[in-house]
Amino acid sequence: MICTTVGGMAQVVSNLRKTTIFTRFRVRLIVTHEQGGVLRRITIFMRALAEFTHLLLTARVELVHAHVAAHGSFWRKSAFLSLTRLFRRPTVLHLHGSEFKDFYEKECGTVRRRLIRHILEHASTVIVLSERLHAYVGTVAPAARLVTIHNFVDAGRLRSEAERASVARSSNIILFLGLIGRRKGIYDLVRALPQVVNAIPEVLLIAGGRGELDDVRRCARDVGVEDHLLLPGFVSGKEKMRLLAEAAIYVLPSYNEGVPVSILEAMSVGLPIISTPVGGIPDVIRDGEEGFWVTPGSTDELSRRIIELLGNKELRERMGENGRRRLHSEFSSEVAVSAITALYQAHGAQTLFFSESSPSSPIKEA
Repeated sequence: MICTTVGGMAQVVSNLRKTTIFTRFRVRLIVTHEQGGVLRRITIFMRALAEFTHLLLTARVELVHAHVAAHGSFWRKSAFLSLTRLFRRPTVLHLHGSEFKDFYEKECGTVRRRLIRHILEHASTVIVLSERLHAYVGTVAPAARLVTIHNFVDAGRLRSEAERASVARSSNIILFLGLIGRRKGIYDLVRALPQVVNAIPEVLLIAGGRGELDDVRRCARDVGVEDHLLLPGFVSGKEKMRLLAEAAIYVLPSYNEGVPVSILEAMSVGLPIISTPVGGIPDVIRDGEEGFWVTPGSTDELSRRIIELLGNKELRERMGENGRRRLHSEFSSEVAVSAITALYQAHGAQTLFFSESSPSSPIKEA
């Protein structure tokens, strides 16, 4: 399995490692990119390519499953996919890129667009995260063999961890988790906060994540809500589960997305969602059912919906329960694992039970 160690893609791969995919099939995980300086990034890529080439030459590689986003990720993984085709092995290109449309239309000229089309159409299967992306990629690469498999979470485990956090559900905490920057809409959320404070003076926005923390603090000071904003930085594990258990609502007013794992995590613990109808979010959240949609960039809509939810406990509970049920039926690990297992087997990969140290077991590369 070929992946990176940063961003939402890494979270999806981390979730996959906790499922039966990594025990039913022998999967070798190859990381092609990590954060750091140019020399470090080049070194990691070249080591990954050397390791991968060695496996193709010496091991029984049945399948290559590459997790691909936009920009540099697309070109890095394309090198691995092209090499795999030389060895006539099936390839699964798992397209995560929330920015793929902008990447294709705004950053790539005619030659690179043709290359992207070639790569997509020569993959054995292209996994996309949402029906909207399915439709778009179909226009970019009409001959691509597309299948939609949504991102997922282990809902039962997350709910149990939230319960073990042993904190009371708040009525006034807004939670945001993700990259702190414009794309995720954090500045819009901060600028919407003054209207919320006027209606609910005790409100608190907790925004967890890496990114433009100082700029967001300045924005909060400029609009007079610095006392209503908490920026704890990147959170994970028990701290993240405590925040999910304590929050009243989850808000992610993004400008573009795939299918955000953070929304799925919030749904797993019964939080109502306020987000934007971009990317794969409409596949997950139905306006008025599991939460509310707001127009990207509209602080008035955002503040109005936040006030509506914080002021109505019954509505929060109804939407939260709707989200829990929808998550279980469509975005659970069981649903995703079943789909990926069927895909692997359709390409000839055998279901195996093995010891990780067993040298005789075939390798599924992705």
